[in-house]
Amino acid sequence: MIDVNKKNGDDFEKFVVQKFDKKYFKIKEWAGDKYVNGRYAETTQHPDLLLEHSYKTETSELAVECKWRRDFYNEGIVIASSEQLERYKEFEEDRKIPVFIALGVGGSASNPEQLYVVPLRAIKYNFITATYLEKYQKQIDKNFYFYPDSQKLM
Repeated sequence: MIDVNKKNGDDFEKFVVQKFDKKYFKIKEWAGDKYVNGRYAETTQHPDLLLEHSYKTETSELAVECKWRRDFYNEGIVIASSEQLERYKEFEEDRKIPVFIALGVGGSASNPEQLYVVPLRAIKYNFITATYLEKYQKQIDKNFYFYPDSQKLM
């Protein structure tokens, strides 16, 4: 049997990974989200991707949590559970690296209609309005790039 939610999550992660040019980004960790009878590795609770960005002689790390949603609900999105957001914030603080939420909406997980990249520090609540997300919308056909000085993923 196929777990549709897991498949959608995996498909969206693959979509997001392809937005990071191999020339500038190395995947350091990619969480597998494997578990059995309530047992799982601690890294399962970390953001999905830990990346290393390299440009000239500079390297820096960043993390990305990937979320795909079929549609907006009540003019917004539940981006994650409150507990998940707290864990991601702890990860960001402990590792001293920026964490971003890559959010795909609509279409399919492997080809969303809309794409947003929201810095975790800009998320106060687990429900985010569509209006708030507008400033974080990305062009679907463009790759991501990280600006270490401003800690922005564009």
